[in-house]
Amino acid sequence: MYKIQSDINLDAIINNSISEFCLYRHGVNFKIGETAFMVQSAMVVQKLELIIGRWWTNQNFDKEFFDILDCKVISYQVDDKETLRILFENDYSLLILDNSDQFESFQILVPGKDIIVI
Repeated sequence: MYKIQSDINLDAIINNSISEFCLYRHGVNFKIGETAFMVQSAMVVQKLELIIGRWWTNQNFDKEFFDILDCKVISYQVDDKETLRILFENDYSLLILDNSDQFESFQILVPGKDIIVI
């Protein structure tokens, strides 16, 4: 809804990993290190730019999401105002999409900083 700012600072996730996903009917929560993500919009897993897994509310969680568990984050980038890409050491990427103009798509809580609402 609010779009992703190109200067978003998520440096706290570098060299950390996702240890678990908490799946709800309309959302997925996970932490990378101490940074918490609460996602209510679409997510995509890619391996070498090829889409291999998707998730959207009320859908099953594709097994390919488990391939990024316990893999270290090597970087992140804002592809455009609607796509946050998190890159992992195993050549996988997690794309979190801001795909709503009406509702909040996801929130990020970085320790010691204000919550980021997208």
